[in-house]
Amino acid sequence: MLRVPLLTMISAALLFVAILTGADVSLYSVEVGVVARAGNLKLTLDPVFVAVTDLPHAWGQCLGNVILVDREVTTWGSVDERHVLSHEARHVDHFRSFGLLTWAAACVLPFEPELWDWSHPERDLGEMFAVPRGFPRLWHVLTFTYP
Repeated sequence: MLRVPLLTMISAALLFVAILTGADVSLYSVEVGVVARAGNLKLTLDPVFVAVTDLPHAWGQCLGNVILVDREVTTWGSVDERHVLSHEARHVDHFRSFGLLTWAAACVLPFEPELWDWSHPERDLGEMFAVPRGFPRLWHVLTFTYP
């Protein structure tokens, strides 16, 4: 059985709109999971896409497995671009762990740093909630189970 959650469909729609508006899209990462137990098989696929486009009010945004980066960021240099991408990738982890409850979790967990300091990007990431290793994931982009 193939499971395609609502958040996957919303993320795919965002990626499709970005492509239609001329965004440069690339594959940022892919995670594949396999769990086999007593006649049951579960495969998960979690690609992350980056779309470079014109964002009016942000340097980067994330929804599910789609990261949007403003074109201007790509002209700043690779260090700053990696900073924006690592920040948004942290939000991808938030979506994987909390699914559609990410926005509710953001009300009680520190998903954004209090102050931006481009001279110390590790401090910004240090202020953001990092999903603990082994924390359950509520959302995968695609899940295939058999039987």
